[in-house]
Amino acid sequence: MKKLFGLFCFLFLFIYQVNAVEEIGINNKFGMHIAVPADEDLQAVSDLVNSNHGKWGYVTMVIPDNDLDLKKWQAVFDKLRHLRLIPIIRLATHAQDANWVEPKKEDADKWLKFLNSLNWVVKNRYVILFNEPNHANEWGGRVDAEAYAETALEYARIFKKNNPDYFLMLSGLDQAAPQQLPNYASGSWFLNTVVTKIGKDDFEKNFDGLSSHSYPNPGFVGSPYNEGWGSVAGYRSELALLAELGVTKELPVFITETGWQREVLGEQTVTDYLLWTFNNLWLPDTRVVAVTPFILNYQSEPFLGFSWQKQNESGFYQQYETVKSLEKIAGEPIKFENIIFQNRLPKELVEDSSFLMPLTVTNLGQGLWDSEDDYELRLISKADYFYKFDKLKNIEPGQVAIVNFEFHTPKRLGRSVVKIGLFQNGKLLRTSNPWPIKIMPLQNLTLQYRLLNLKNSGEDFQVELYDQYEHLVHLAKKVTGTKGKIVLHKVRNVALGEKYRVVLLKPGYLPRQTFVVFNNQNNQAKIKLMLPLDWNRDGQWSLSDLAFWE
Repeated sequence: MKKLFGLFCFLFLFIYQVNAVEEIGINNKFGMHIAVPADEDLQAVSDLVNSNHGKWGYVTMVIPDNDLDLKKWQAVFDKLRHLRLIPIIRLATHAQDANWVEPKKEDADKWLKFLNSLNWVVKNRYVILFNEPNHANEWGGRVDAEAYAETALEYARIFKKNNPDYFLMLSGLDQAAPQQLPNYASGSWFLNTVVTKIGKDDFEKNFDGLSSHSYPNPGFVGSPYNEGWGSVAGYRSELALLAELGVTKELPVFITETGWQREVLGEQTVTDYLLWTFNNLWLPDTRVVAVTPFILNYQSEPFLGFSWQKQNESGFYQQYETVKSLEKIAGEPIKFENIIFQNRLPKELVEDSSFLMPLTVTNLGQGLWDSEDDYELRLISKADYFYKFDKLKNIEPGQVAIVNFEFHTPKRLGRSVVKIGLFQNGKLLRTSNPWPIKIMPLQNLTLQYRLLNLKNSGEDFQVELYDQYEHLVHLAKKVTGTKGKIVLHKVRNVALGEKYRVVLLKPGYLPRQTFVVFNNQNNQAKIKLMLPLDWNRDGQWSLSDLAFWE
């Protein structure tokens, strides 16, 4: 890794204006809900949802307002990037006595500042505004649908105005809750009240998807074949109600909580129910984007019966292994990509030559550039140049890396304009500014030297040329020098206007060097007096040279 060069470097800078929430793209629906973002739990989620050809499954996580530790959560997001997991973030307040504190509208700016400080994993920033507010203990001790509507709309407006990449969803609801105000409200009544309060137009403008808690009720032991509110197909009833309210926007469905009570039904039954529901309901339904069952790992009540990980063990119940075995899709979520090439590339190159140029690249986007995810650099040109870039290897956002670029010029003169492109899966993501190239004739180089003899001549000179990166670009052995002059004809692998280090060697003499900038004609360099002091011929003068005569 290297720091950015100074002002002498030529910047290839790419700027991209964000305008709207992107489409979901090629999508892997499998996901998991976790309690805390521990490394071992995140790894277990990746092993589960990205198994069997899968990539870029989902993970639902909760961020409470008393844990807005930027360093911690950025490390979590970076971990997700490596694990190919897409975060769905549910905002939360904090517990006080027996209730969760009611969110305040004025806290929206605080949340926005925190969320904006994170480099998100993918372009869409999936955010759920709190949790099951049709329960009094989730909303400060009372059910207040209109207050929730006002707060959710305030957050959504502020977030969307700041950055339209926020993909916002109302809270998932307890679809089986009774209508017993002020402690509970039914899911249908609450959703109806909230959307009516917000208004159809504002709802469609500010909200992008449906977060659904489609649990198999009653008692989390319902049949997978049931339909309607309080079933694993409950999201369909929520969508139907929204349509009755005049909502015409197609909302992608994120089932962020679902699952059966294993302690009641037994491990085998839960596994069978999950398998049937994935294969016959959630996967075939194109409206469903993600399914993140609750919960990967919970080691105590009240959610011990929902945990996929065994209590006080590292292993998992059968449902984990069964879902892991299901065929997955390699998702291709849209990511914001931005790249800087910070190099001064030569514009005039001699024909029939090879060049090795270390490119300094900076990742200013979201993607983790790795050839295993089919990221690569390519040359974009109408001319048929032979070239090769190093494979990209784990270049993280914010990282500066060196990528070697081999470029070969043809045996013909001419001009062309090329670009360097960043690609993934064969799709062009970003390009550099144009790089104009002019192929020039091979050049001669005349060296003037001096020896301590009258003839000032010899037949055993060796000439080496090194570029600015200290690559040996030209080697001439057993060169004849006559009357203090050596002429190298048709020197390959050099660029005009570039400085090269010239080294002159002769057996018995100490090496001499100078520098030359190649031009289109009259290329000359002078070598200082060569001294015959390398008696042991090791390329340097030292006491061992004196010992040579003993």
